[in-house]
Amino acid sequence: MKVTLEAARVNSGMTQEKAASLLGISRRSLQKYESYEMSPRVDLAIKMSKIYNCELGDFIFLKQNIALSGEKGA
Repeated sequence: MKVTLEAARVNSGMTQEKAASLLGISRRSLQKYESYEMSPRVDLAIKMSKIYNCELGDFIFLKQNIALSGEKGA
């Protein structure tokens, strides 16, 4: 199942502040990844998959891929 970065974070019960701290990035950077203003580096995406307990291939990294995933909104 495909999931947005924001949904993965929320599903794991984390605030942006907590997730950013665990990832070693600023909250603003995380906001940019979640809003598709920027894409994370591969090493950061792998870290995200570990802390969110998701498979890397399940993440939606590009806004145009949301329609393909069946997700609503964004």
